[in-house]
Amino acid sequence: MTTEKKLFRILLAGSLLAIVLAVIRVNITGKFSYIFLTWNLFLAWIPLIISTQLKKHDIWNKSKIIFVILLSFWLLFFPNAPYILTDLFHLRERKGMPLWFDLTLILSFAWVGLIVGFISLMQMQFMLKRIIGNHLTLAATILILIVCAFGIYLGRYDRYNSWDVNTNPVSLFRDILVYVIHPLKHIKVYGVTVVFSSFLILSYLTIELLTQYKITKNKNHD
Repeated sequence: MTTEKKLFRILLAGSLLAIVLAVIRVNITGKFSYIFLTWNLFLAWIPLIISTQLKKHDIWNKSKIIFVILLSFWLLFFPNAPYILTDLFHLRERKGMPLWFDLTLILSFAWVGLIVGFISLMQMQFMLKRIIGNHLTLAATILILIVCAFGIYLGRYDRYNSWDVNTNPVSLFRDILVYVIHPLKHIKVYGVTVVFSSFLILSYLTIELLTQYKITKNKNHD
């Protein structure tokens, strides 16, 4: 079994654990307080499904136009993956369940969401490197994570969804244009975007380096 398949199985197991915890909570409390996280997790998997299919069918090498179209579609859904981290905003003492259980429940969803997003980004990096080279791909990756952080703001505070590009484009692009034209009036937008993108960039670079990390003996102590 390849490392990729093992990783997918672990992530599926993590997703199952998160859902099971949510179901247990519903059965014990009779309330659906965190069941919405299952939908958020489903949305988080969409970018990985898209990037996996792009890579599997070698679309990036067969048709650059189709690849760019699907890349745009992928970018539209990509913020849904790390977005689950902001669901920690919902964490508070609730009757019927201890706080530690709810913390574990939310972190289970958030962790899987973050990792499937990063794996999806790594797959996109692999394809982009073969199209635009290493240096431009690094710049594109950083830009993607910054756009992702802005998308998270739009989702968390303005309550926009990925499909609003089709269902509510006028309102969405009007708000974005206002943020661009009047930055000093919307410090919170830029604050959230800068801080969250910094976190995402450092987290992604850490995970990327961990995939290359190997423990070796220090020759000075042999």
